[in-house]
Amino acid sequence: MKSSRTDSPVDKLRAALREMASEQPLRSQSIFQKIKEILPEIRDLTNKRFTDVEILQRLSANGIGMSLGTFRQYVNRAMREQSGTPTKTKRQRKIEPVVRAEPSVTPTPPAEASPAPDNANKESKVVLTHNPNRKL
Repeated sequence: MKSSRTDSPVDKLRAALREMASEQPLRSQSIFQKIKEILPEIRDLTNKRFTDVEILQRLSANGIGMSLGTFRQYVNRAMREQSGTPTKTKRQRKIEPVVRAEPSVTPTPPAEASPAPDNANKESKVVLTHNPNRKL
C-alpha cells in the first residue's frame, strides 16, 4: 500500500540535517583545543627543562604554528582551566566607574563689562576690567 502523502519540505530538511550530523565537519579543531589535549606532554617537556621555544618549534614542524606569545597564553589558559581556576575574559571583568576629584582651584569668572557713570558724558561708555589671576 503506497502512501499518497509526499514528503513535506520539513521532512526533507530533517533528513538533510540528520545526514549532515553523521558527516565530519569541514572545520578542524582549534589550536587551543589541540594545546589542551597535549597539555600533559607539554608539562612533561617543561619539567625536563625544554624551553617554550623548543616545544613550539616541534609543534610548528608538525603543523601547529603560532607565535611564542600565543603559545604561552594558550598553555597558561589551559593550565588554569585544568586546575579549576576561573579564567577572566574582557567581557567578564567588572568595570569600575572612574571618579574624578573636583578641581581644588575654582575657576575665575571672565572679565566683566561695567558701564561708566552717567554723569561723565551723555554717551554711555563701557569699561573692561582685567583680572590679573586669570590665565590667558
